[in-house]
Amino acid sequence: MIVYPDILPRPTLRELNYSQVDNLLKTKMTSGHTRSRRVSLNPPTIKQAVYKVHKNQAAMFEGFIRHALNDGAKSFRDMVHTPLGFKEHTVKFITNPLSSRKPISRLYWEYSGEIEIEDFATMTAIETMDAVMYPHSYEDLVNASDMSIYYTESWK
Repeated sequence: MIVYPDILPRPTLRELNYSQVDNLLKTKMTSGHTRSRRVSLNPPTIKQAVYKVHKNQAAMFEGFIRHALNDGAKSFRDMVHTPLGFKEHTVKFITNPLSSRKPISRLYWEYSGEIEIEDFATMTAIETMDAVMYPHSYEDLVNASDMSIYYTESWK
């Protein structure tokens, strides 16, 4: 898997915007109620990314997109800013950043594009439960539960 080079700049955080693909399928029933269900366990997240690149690195950035990623067609590994910190994800350009490039000064170029992030990092169910139940933990709950009331020796 191709890895985004550390020498190239990351997208600016100021213009960074994430949107998760709608994961609910809603069906209107004849009674007037709607039935909702989840479509996928890991819907993709779309990131609107803006890269501000120094003129000395702009040619290298364009070369990476054009040659290493086949004009953005290939997936690659990159660090993504998440609520859990910077985590490595598999990402792919939806729109080629070379199609919307512009000089913003004599020293900097700006590239913008949409990026699809696979399996955006979130807490696991147990980590979420531990955070909500703090200072107790999921393990404390399991250890404290008395299952003997449900266990009977009916065969005796």
